[in-house]
Order: sequence, then C-alpha cells, then structure tokens
Amino acid sequence: MSKFNKGDRVFVTVSNSFVREAEVLSASGGFYTLRFINREGGTRVRESRLFTTKEEAETSIGGSKIQTGRENNNHAQLR
Repeated sequence: MSKFNKGDRVFVTVSNSFVREAEVLSASGGFYTLRFINREGGTRVRESRLFTTKEEAETSIGGSKIQTGRENNNHAQLR
C-alpha cells in the first residue's frame, strides 16, 4: 500500500542537496510520479525520497536548501 495518494502535496529531496514541493500524480511499485509545484516538469522517485513536511525533508539532507519556485532555479540564473 502506498504511503501517499494521487493529489497529495509532498516534499522531495533532489540530488540530496535540495528540497522541492511536488504533487503526486501516480504511485506504482514503490515509485511515485510527481509534478513540481510552481515549476514546469516532474520526476519519478522512490518513496524513501518523499516527505510530508519540508522540515522532515530538510532534516534528511542535513541542511536548509529549499527550492519552491522559479526564484531558486539555478539553470535560469546561468542563462
């Protein structure tokens, strides 16, 4: 049984360095398909990288680097 359901808001760790907010689109076999909030795109990740609060996600990576919108998009800053 899945820990998160379709439509749930979650926080996902990215490259063990950042935390991003996302919406669950689907779950299957311990993997979740996500759509990022306030940004284009998405990803598919294992359940172990998902958290219900940003504080839990921050604790898992041992820092406070949070990406929640375009203002933190490193790729946009490089252009």
